[in-house]
Amino acid sequence: MNPRLVTAVVGAGPAGLLFCIGARILHERAGRPPSDAPIYLFDKRDRYSRTHPLRMDRAPYRALQRQLDDPRFDAVMDFLEGEGFRPVVNDIEARLSTLTAELGITKERVCMGPEDTTLPDLRALLEQSGRLEPGELLFIVGADSVHSATRDLLTAPDPSAHRSHQQLVRLRIEGPGLPSRINLVDQIRLSKLLDSLLDYRLKREGWAEVDLFLDPAEHEQLTHLGASPSTPVPLDPATLASLGAPLFRRIASHLAHGFGAGPCSLSITSTFRLEHRVSSAVVFRRPELSAVAALVGDAAVSLPFFRGMACLASCVARLTRVHADMVGAAPEDRAEVADRYQHELTEIVRTELSTVAARARLIGVVREVARISALLPFPIQSWFLSVPDRDLARGATAGFALNLAIALPSALIALSAPLLDAHVWAPLGRLWLLSVPLQALGGMAYYAVRLSEPGPDKWVKAVWRWQILALLVLGPAITLLNSWSLSRVAQAHSLVSWFVLGLVFASGLYLFEWLQNRRWTSADLDDE
Repeated sequence: MNPRLVTAVVGAGPAGLLFCIGARILHERAGRPPSDAPIYLFDKRDRYSRTHPLRMDRAPYRALQRQLDDPRFDAVMDFLEGEGFRPVVNDIEARLSTLTAELGITKERVCMGPEDTTLPDLRALLEQSGRLEPGELLFIVGADSVHSATRDLLTAPDPSAHRSHQQLVRLRIEGPGLPSRINLVDQIRLSKLLDSLLDYRLKREGWAEVDLFLDPAEHEQLTHLGASPSTPVPLDPATLASLGAPLFRRIASHLAHGFGAGPCSLSITSTFRLEHRVSSAVVFRRPELSAVAALVGDAAVSLPFFRGMACLASCVARLTRVHADMVGAAPEDRAEVADRYQHELTEIVRTELSTVAARARLIGVVREVARISALLPFPIQSWFLSVPDRDLARGATAGFALNLAIALPSALIALSAPLLDAHVWAPLGRLWLLSVPLQALGGMAYYAVRLSEPGPDKWVKAVWRWQILALLVLGPAITLLNSWSLSRVAQAHSLVSWFVLGLVFASGLYLFEWLQNRRWTSADLDDE
């Protein structure tokens, strides 16, 4: 009979609790008494207050359920099914904590860290309490957070690799008549108004939560407010005025005055980044401590886009099987058995990171489409896919005159070219090419006016809205009335000139942005 394997689990979140449950159930199934593989659970707090909902992929948890094949864990899965696999963190942790206690594992409060309890301290604690013999192998499971104190104690410097994908701010909205959900059309309209994407959730308590994607500069401004779920920051006019974040001020104005059935109050509850952090090593041999350690959950792999909880379940499934094999292995072979977890986790991480990268690219594309769509002043977007703009028009300005001076000749050239082709001389139809640089210049002028003249100018928007509408209506009409004398090229141009020139206009926006960014980069180099 092999000597027992003592296991210390550091972290009583979902990862630590799931490991305790899975390891004990597999141990029971093997017909071994708990004394052969005692498990001790440690955490730095008695309880957490985390009320945000999780979004959990069903597949990894169902795979774990099949692996455990135990009615006690089936009850946890029934709870998740009832919650649509979107439970509140505290609720799922309460279920897991109850089952862990039923399996004979009790949480103890110990704060791990270089300035608190170190790994030698943890071993000494177990030895002094008679739960670990001197020289006996200790298996340590680091299941704490992404900023893992256990990982920091195991290796220095931190070997993890990380990358940020998106920056978000979480807002709380309180007011009358908040919508229960946002449908696809409303999401498009809001994205156009806000130049961004948002994730909206109406809570059972009657208030709503919004996660809003922001650019790095505005996210940094809001991070400095220091908001947290326990200390939210109200967004009153004075706070908004102090922020150098014009886009966010526009968003806050709309959510406060145009979102519910009446005025709403806003507050920031947190700012965060969607990022992945992966430890290059997750299994550690510490012969000076007579210990082997493994990381699981966020301590090993922290992923965005709701893949973190999925990866957590996959990690727990692998580690519990490895743990069961370690219990049955000879003492001199247990460290080698633990190394198998490192290899198995590598495959999981490779698959999950490919999923995360694909979702990050998709979010990036959607955000860019929403951003550029918000800039474009064209008819369908302005009349059908936008919410009302609360800012009043300023009337005719120098920016309006500049845009009109570009838009009018561009449209006249595009519309007259097919007429010249039909009634004067066919090669004159190629004059429509002159409208292309004018339209690109118009995109640049439109963007410049948006930056130089504060607030949206409805007159400037109307210039391009009516220009594209004229091309959309008059171009096909010209083709229809002159189809017998137009060349095929001229017919195609008349039918699609509105679309082609719309793309050219959008390219002008990008060209202006590129020149502007190049200018600021050059200025930074000159300053150095």
